[in-house]
Amino acid sequence: MAITTAWEYRKAIKEDLVSNYEEISERAYPEDYLTETADSWTPVYNGDIIELWHKELPNEFVDSWQEIGAGDDFTIISLMRIDIYFWLSALVTELWDEVKEEKEEVA
Repeated sequence: MAITTAWEYRKAIKEDLVSNYEEISERAYPEDYLTETADSWTPVYNGDIIELWHKELPNEFVDSWQEIGAGDDFTIISLMRIDIYFWLSALVTELWDEVKEEKEEVA
């Protein structure tokens, strides 16, 4: 099943973080895992990038590529992909904080 909505991304990423909680927590730099997670969930195919950016990307992440000062050698698709990566990176961090809080409440 293809993941196409923000809710599906949120659910799948959180499940990944929960199932890998021990591994992530034991790392010297857990943020490396979070960065890898955001990168791995960022779509590669143009159609998927366009659909996700157009239908699901929160407004605050539109044109977030400007933060890195992308030059003329970027295509509109690559700029959209950067926007999606920034969104997913923020989402992964938010979900990781939720997972840690939930685990701490149980302990």
